[in-house]
Amino acid sequence: MKKAFLTNPAFRYIFEIFVIIFSVTISFYIQDILNEKDREKLKNDTLKGVLIDLETDIYQYNLALGILKNRLLEADSLILGFYEGNRINRVRNYWGFQGQKISMNSLVNTGAIEYINNSKLLRELSFHYDFHYDSMRDNSNAFENLFINLMEHLNKNYEVEGIGKLELKDLNNIGKTFGSTSYRFSDKEIRRMKNDIWLKNHMYNFKLILRLYLSGYTTGLDRIYQIKKLILKEINKT
Repeated sequence: MKKAFLTNPAFRYIFEIFVIIFSVTISFYIQDILNEKDREKLKNDTLKGVLIDLETDIYQYNLALGILKNRLLEADSLILGFYEGNRINRVRNYWGFQGQKISMNSLVNTGAIEYINNSKLLRELSFHYDFHYDSMRDNSNAFENLFINLMEHLNKNYEVEGIGKLELKDLNNIGKTFGSTSYRFSDKEIRRMKNDIWLKNHMYNFKLILRLYLSGYTTGLDRIYQIKKLILKEINKT
């Protein structure tokens, strides 16, 4: 009876269907596991790229903080009337924002950002690369405009006696190149600068923008260190 049941065509048909369904289910399950591992690898590899970009940001932020703090002090000196030694050159430039976003773009474009488990990391990444970066670019543009306005005012109202010398062979030396960009003004022109209300007000504008800019670099640096910790935690838990 049992043998007859096992050899029954209907049973064999049902059994074959069961085997097929089971095989397909197992196949999909295994594929899901493989896909999950691929997604985790993609996410972690991209987050490692973000860590590299953040290291670049740390270097750039610290460099900017050192330079911009000095320029803030120079603005204070000019407000007090210390223009001797062609001191105006120390604020006759600007510093553009140079944030790194290559790996963050990859994280978004590949969809790997969807596989991040830590909601706090997602919030911090979004805030840093969207709101913070936009804010820093705004401050950078405002700082550049101050530089342009200062150059226009100096060109219109003060005669430049000369500029630093630079041999053509030294054009590939960034230090010598920047060192040669200082303008020279006569003592008469420097005395006039001391009584220039526009220059004094401009230095106050300079300080205002620099304070906002410096604050952005300082708070941004703190956030970068926090994001690094969250990324390492995200990578190491998987």
